Amino acid sequence: MLSAFRPLPVVCLLAALFVLVFPAAAAVPEAPQIHAIQAPVWVRRDGRLKPLLPGQMLEAGDVVLTGPLARAQLDLPDGSQVKLGEQAEFQVVASTVEEDQGGFYSAALRVLKGAFRYTTQLIGRDRRRNIDITVGTATIGIRGTDVWGKASTAGDMVFLIEGQIEVTMPNQAAMTMSEAMHGMMAMPDGSMQAMSASAAEFTAYAAETEMRDTGAMMMMGGDWRLVVMSLRNPARAAAIVAELNAAGYPAELESAQVRGESWQRVVIPQLADKQAARTLGEELRGRFGITDYWLIR
Repeated sequence: MLSAFRPLPVVCLLAALFVLVFPAAAAVPEAPQIHAIQAPVWVRRDGRLKPLLPGQMLEAGDVVLTGPLARAQLDLPDGSQVKLGEQAEFQVVASTVEEDQGGFYSAALRVLKGAFRYTTQLIGRDRRRNIDITVGTATIGIRGTDVWGKASTAGDMVFLIEGQIEVTMPNQAAMTMSEAMHGMMAMPDGSMQAMSASAAEFTAYAAETEMRDTGAMMMMGGDWRLVVMSLRNPARAAAIVAELNAAGYPAELESAQVRGESWQRVVIPQLADKQAARTLGEELRGRFGITDYWLIR
């Protein structure tokens, strides 16, 4: 529940609550790129739905969808990061890097549903950018900051963690926000309501977009693979892969020779570590005809 703001020293509040451990930053990508996921996660492109895999680049028009308990983290070309919570829908409307202007990055992003967090990481603090993020009916103009929001039928929420943003929505004057832990809600009737959150309340909000401790994370550079089935029938193996893909798990086929015989392994790659691979194996056991699994590194 939202409440009246109870002032706390901003530095202490951020240190206590919102300094998070981000994955090690890789080279800045040329387009929005999937850094990590907790499946099921899909991308809708040209009307087709496919599972997402860490490292995959997103194109203008792509919509990322997360399933129950799922998470997704995206790296943007300006060195910033977007995190998505469960049951979210996030669209890359436009994304452009202008090399003739020193790598100036401009983007239009849309949160159609669910919770998100946008954070400018240290590697990108000095990058020039012009990013607009639309959360439901509210549009946030971002020039380098940390912001959390959520689009829902109850109203579209935006909270500032650090920096400054400008929030606009149809038929309303623009609102500039520069005070940490303050935000606004765009109500279903079209009105805007200024809001604030206590430390405990915002901690709960922020957890919606962080990777779950009990989930199986796949990430760029993850070198563990989960083998959920090994079959001699290629058609049957391909059918299992298709079932897993449709359900948001990025499975693929891998050929293997065992005692001179050809087998088709159904593999899910890029698990972050051994525990993540084991966790996903247990999650899938008993589904899709999977009765056992093993791990490969």
